[in-house]
Amino acid sequence: MLESKVQRNLIDHLNDLGWAVLRLHPSELHIPGKKKVMKNGLPDILAFKKGQLVFIEVKRKGKTFEPLQYIFAKALKRFGVKSLVYRDGDDIVALLAD
Repeated sequence: MLESKVQRNLIDHLNDLGWAVLRLHPSELHIPGKKKVMKNGLPDILAFKKGQLVFIEVKRKGKTFEPLQYIFAKALKRFGVKSLVYRDGDDIVALLAD
């Protein structure tokens, strides 16, 4: 299945669970104290619900993080922001509960 279809299915499922979803496009991340700017690696989806916020990287089965996606995930963790990887067929409810 194409990643865009996996994203669409996930967005629909998140909406059914009461989550608002912002589909993200490549953007820039400016990190305090760093001169470098990340222009790639931003997760595919930002979901939020009643004070909860989570960035979600969507992957087709068998696909892995690109190096910049890994770096971005580490930056989010450093700032205490939840992020996760969703692969086609994963249980999103269980991933969100972790």
